[in-house]
Amino acid sequence: MVLNKKYVYQQTIEGTTKAVEVESKFKIKIKTEITLLEQKNNGDRRYFIKELEYELIQYEDAILTAITEMTNKICSIYKELDITVNRFGNIEKINNIYHINKEWEKVKEWLINTHPLESYKIIRGIEFELKEEKFMFKNIQYIHFIHQYFFLLGRALEPNLHTIFKKNEMDQFGSGVIIPLKITSIGKNTENNNYEKVFHSEMELSPETIKRLKESVNDKSMQPTFFLNGKYYYNDKRELDYSGFSLKEELGKNYSTHSYLEMKLIEII
Repeated sequence: MVLNKKYVYQQTIEGTTKAVEVESKFKIKIKTEITLLEQKNNGDRRYFIKELEYELIQYEDAILTAITEMTNKICSIYKELDITVNRFGNIEKINNIYHINKEWEKVKEWLINTHPLESYKIIRGIEFELKEEKFMFKNIQYIHFIHQYFFLLGRALEPNLHTIFKKNEMDQFGSGVIIPLKITSIGKNTENNNYEKVFHSEMELSPETIKRLKESVNDKSMQPTFFLNGKYYYNDKRELDYSGFSLKEELGKNYSTHSYLEMKLIEII
């Protein structure tokens, strides 16, 4: 990735989700611009990330649509991010906290005026998050673009290289439970000196994690399922060209989600 060049990606997220008796299909399109501002000797990198477009194309259930739209409004405080990540893409520092706080004041006013009753707990939660960096880092790490773009950052791009590493994922149903995964990946050279890396995951759940997930859906007999599979394609400059990313979680018969995230490099400025 060339310093100070703007890389524009188009991302499509499509899938289904079920919560109790409500099942809904969804489709979202996001266009994002990312710029590498600085690369340090220890592997830390500083990026500026800007969401250019966000389009909720389909969400079949009206209640879920309203919740999604309110969530998106809250997430808009992170539309412009100046972040420092370590060599494996984990956020170490947010460099534009002042800007985020200013954006939050606008969103908070909108929430109070539009959803005066429902927004009280939400506002308290966001204000706590903005004061506690570790919670802010965690939530930003799972923003669609950041989650997918940085997932394999720092992993060697060498032919026939088989690697195993750990990743923490977040329960998709809002419980806040962290789901540890073992990721296995293998890479190979392709035509024109391009590169492909494929990965799949296995859960590594402790009894305590399983207990918390069961409590979150009020189902003592269910056995949780969570997996990520995907492919990453890099060009001859080892810049990310394309990523396809499948995520599935099942918490018994009443809670499930399955989504496919596709991301393409469409422009370098």
